[in-house]
Amino acid sequence: MDPRDSANGAVTWHDSIADAFDGRYSRSPRFIERLAVWRDLIAHYVSPGDQVLDAGCGSGVFSFEAAARGASVQAIDGSAEMIAIARRRQDELGDASVEFRVGLIEELRTWPAASFDVVMASSVVEYLPDLASEIASFSRLLRPGGHLIVSVPNAASLYRRAERALYRLIGWPRYYAHVRSIATPSVFRSIMAGAGLETLDLRFYADPPIPLTAARMMGGSAARKTLFVAVGRKAG
Repeated sequence: MDPRDSANGAVTWHDSIADAFDGRYSRSPRFIERLAVWRDLIAHYVSPGDQVLDAGCGSGVFSFEAAARGASVQAIDGSAEMIAIARRRQDELGDASVEFRVGLIEELRTWPAASFDVVMASSVVEYLPDLASEIASFSRLLRPGGHLIVSVPNAASLYRRAERALYRLIGWPRYYAHVRSIATPSVFRSIMAGAGLETLDLRFYADPPIPLTAARMMGGSAARKTLFVAVGRKAG
């Protein structure tokens, strides 16, 4: 498959679910946990005056979190529907510190190097075909000492393994048609190191969408949670 076909399919998918996806941040326990984890990391790694890139910003939830820390944020997403939600929220908030634009992640390869203090990428790298090259692309955009905050589907999760097998058998869950990249934490640490990033923090979140009692039988967070977020610091 042409990587552009994969990217376009993921964009179309997110256009179709934009309103529902955004609404989950106030209704879904998994998304509420996601927001809490990211909010804590943003509070720790984003400082007033920072230049921040939110790559694959979706409806702008984390962009506004970074802006609330006093950062200037450039936010990009391939989904015009997601960007429309973000701009409506921006009008409501009257926040001019975030610049939203429609664009694909591959466009970032042409942006000037060392432009940002922080790059954030939530729920986007899984739709890209080459995880190592995408992390290297994000690293290129960071200034020395800058931070990458990026989420990755947890390939060590027992639920993720079952999910992949189920998709091969019956084509469900449907979103998996667009997934191209997942990783275990150990593999992802190696990818970060190869891109010149020291892994400072790694946190698991998002229990599988099954009864909690059954989920807990899968073991600890590393074997149970479906996502992890890693923080890398660029050498400087």
